Amino acid sequence: MAEAFAALVERVVARLQPLPIVSPEEYRAIGCNRCGLCCEDIRGRHTPEQMRAWLEAPDTDEDRRRFLSGLEPVEPVAGGWRYRCRHFRRDAGGLGECTIHASRPLICSGYPYGRTVRQWTQCAWYVEVRDAAGKVVEVVEPQEPAAGLSHSPAEASFTASRSNDPNFKLNE
Repeated sequence: MAEAFAALVERVVARLQPLPIVSPEEYRAIGCNRCGLCCEDIRGRHTPEQMRAWLEAPDTDEDRRRFLSGLEPVEPVAGGWRYRCRHFRRDAGGLGECTIHASRPLICSGYPYGRTVRQWTQCAWYVEVRDAAGKVVEVVEPQEPAAGLSHSPAEASFTASRSNDPNFKLNE
């Protein structure tokens, strides 16, 4: 009981701290700190049965199918279900690891889609982005590739199709 209370106090105190403020350029430089919460605390509105049906639907694209096949239901939560990724584990030091990192779905590799993360204070993207005038930036667009390089067609397709998909809002 005391441990649970201490953990709750720690979470509340972390949320009371001011958010680190970064520029769009600094945001683009943020790398995953391997907290693993985006892999262990995947929230969805759909039940496990609905997720299975979506997985088996013939019109489900291959990337989404790969992502859905990795989800394991954990528990029902307010407004839906909590899932975790079966490809996630922790290393000896407690850092998160994806066992399929090199071939993970674009849904995973694109996270957090140019947005900040608000649900996990431990996440590297738990920041506030402001432009040079001090205005909050809601979505940081990817840096344009250097001359002669381009975003992959898959990355461009993923960004266009997933960033505004109302049926696929993870961890919000």
